[in-house]
Amino acid sequence: MYLAHKIQLRPTKAQIGYFRKACGCKRFAYNWGLAQWKAALDRRAAGEDVGRLAARWFRDELVALKKTEFPWLADVSKHIVGMAFEDLQSAFNKFFKRQGRFPRFKKKGKAKTAFSVGRETPSTFALDGKRLRLPVIGWLNLTEAVRFQGEIK
Repeated sequence: MYLAHKIQLRPTKAQIGYFRKACGCKRFAYNWGLAQWKAALDRRAAGEDVGRLAARWFRDELVALKKTEFPWLADVSKHIVGMAFEDLQSAFNKFFKRQGRFPRFKKKGKAKTAFSVGRETPSTFALDGKRLRLPVIGWLNLTEAVRFQGEIK
C-alpha cells in the first residue's frame, strides 16, 4: 500500500530556472524521439527494413549526439532525458495495444510541464524538517514537514 500526500515546494529563483530547463529538455527529448520514430515508420512503410523499434535505441542515438549537437542537454540530470524516452515507449505501447491514439508532439505552453528526477536509490533523497534534497537540484524548501515515515519516491 502506498501512502502519499502533496506538499507545495518553495524553490529559489535558480531552482525555478532549473525546473523550467528540465521541463524543456524533457519535451525536446520526447519530440526528438517521436520525430525519429515517425521517420523510421515512414521508412518501414516505404519497404525498408528498420527492425523492431524501441525508444532505447533512439535514446542511445540522442545521447551520442548530445555532446556535439545538443550540449545544453547536459545541464540537467541524465534521468530526465531517459524518462522522456520511457514515456514515449509507453505511449507507443498503448497505441499498438489500441488503448490510446498515436503519440503527438508536445507543444511549449500546451503540454504538461513535468519531469521526473529518475529512479535513483532512496538514499539520494533526504529529508530535514521542511527541506528535501533532490539529486542535482540540491536542498528544496517545503511549505510543511512530511507527515509520515517511509521511503521517498
